[in-house]
Amino acid sequence: MDKLNNIFAFLSPRKTRSSGKISVPQRTVHHSKNSINEIQILEGHSDIIKTLVRVSHDRFASADDSGVIFLWDIMTGSRLLEIQAHDRGITCLLPLNADIMVSSSVDRKIKMWDLSTGECSNVMAEHTASVTCLAKLNRSQFVSGGNDENIYIWENNGELIRTIIRHEGDSNMNALLVVANKTIITASDSTSIIAYNADTGDIIGKENHHRESVTCLEKINETTFVSGSLDGTIALWEITDRLHIKESLSYPPRYFSESSKKFNHSVQKIVVTGSKYIAVCIANGFKLFDLDTGESVVNCPSAHRSIVHNILTLYNGKKIVTCGLDAKIKIWGSSNPNVSFSAPTSNSSKSGSKRKKVFIAEPHGDMWIHTNQVKHLLKITETMFVSAGSDGQIVIWKDGMYESVNRNEDARMFMEKENQIYRKYQNQTFFDTNSESFETAYSNFPRFDDTSDDTSNSFDIDQVYVSEYDSSGDIIEGHYLLDEANYLLNEQGKSKQEIREKFRIDGHATEVVDDILENLTEQGLYI
Repeated sequence: MDKLNNIFAFLSPRKTRSSGKISVPQRTVHHSKNSINEIQILEGHSDIIKTLVRVSHDRFASADDSGVIFLWDIMTGSRLLEIQAHDRGITCLLPLNADIMVSSSVDRKIKMWDLSTGECSNVMAEHTASVTCLAKLNRSQFVSGGNDENIYIWENNGELIRTIIRHEGDSNMNALLVVANKTIITASDSTSIIAYNADTGDIIGKENHHRESVTCLEKINETTFVSGSLDGTIALWEITDRLHIKESLSYPPRYFSESSKKFNHSVQKIVVTGSKYIAVCIANGFKLFDLDTGESVVNCPSAHRSIVHNILTLYNGKKIVTCGLDAKIKIWGSSNPNVSFSAPTSNSSKSGSKRKKVFIAEPHGDMWIHTNQVKHLLKITETMFVSAGSDGQIVIWKDGMYESVNRNEDARMFMEKENQIYRKYQNQTFFDTNSESFETAYSNFPRFDDTSDDTSNSFDIDQVYVSEYDSSGDIIEGHYLLDEANYLLNEQGKSKQEIREKFRIDGHATEVVDDILENLTEQGLYI
């Protein structure tokens, strides 16, 4: 079953894939402008997926409403860990580092997990209601908040450092943000944005620019952040010695429909797409704002048939990805190849002044794999992202052409290294290629791996020579490097320094090269 789960499916108008328990709708659409056409479906969750988070360069984690956490390998899709973490739904996951992750839940508990073993290392039960928010305060501390009256600051080992009494009482906390390493920003079902000093617990500022519940916060830099609310207000804030509004990016005069009983401009998500741009999910559509001018540079009010939950950019800002309540994932782009949705573009007017250009986001493809609303998107690379939602499915989306090129290159490198090591062992006169020692050494050669950019898996050519030394640690006479050094000396007339430099460039460890050259000196080949 694990092997089946790792099979890649290629989308086309007539070819879709079944994921086993959940059949893929036959309305999956392929668009010629959409190069995200390779998917991998990861099964395991049996409930609504509540969060996705990147843990390290090669792993991500997911958590669901039944209290289960899964840890996944990004490149293979393999399930690395399954943890029954909480009795009720999980609300947040916060990796403190590559080995430790914190989870929070509706069960009022915060737990710390060792990702190498899946064991729980600490349980914190100070909260008296659902814990809805977790954030890093600095390298050694993190902060938690929820639907009770307190904010808690913790050491990374789980020790409670400080309790801050919330000014808005037990109003449900929707978002929590840390700026400048010591200021905690909170947003809740109240209309207030409140800033607390993390060292003292004192309130730095409280503002009521919003008219309805504040739904999301997004950090721009250490002194600037953005907030969004149900009434469609989007505000740019600055925190110095106090909290103050820098600019109101959106403030619709009429925001609630009495006939439909719905908020017409509700803000679901804010994402920073570049140094100057933010993307905002608003009702059934999305907008991009230029933070320098406060202007909307992209406005797509009817991107989906229903609420848009999430948004991200790919291909260095050339493409936009959205997902929503309608279970669709959509790709957007521009017919102008110079347009980037993550960097401002200026256009000179006849008067010589500069005005910001307004872009059109064109639909480049609809992707229907999920069978229920899609709430979560996680960007992995510029050509790869992960989606998850209420159907319990996790889908890895990839650029098929890019992946094909990568796999071909991986295969070429793998075969090249295989041939290299085989030739080296085959040419050793003291090894019988049918012997057990040869097979052991050859099988222990560090094969090429997709995670080879990790230093723990980096290629070291000298790791393979398990049979080079006898029990006393001396080099076995006939070592192939010794033969090669002899050849370079006698046949090519290379000096000791030239041989040393060649072996260094070839990647051999300094101590191995020194032993080789010392052996040559002992044989009288060098004086």
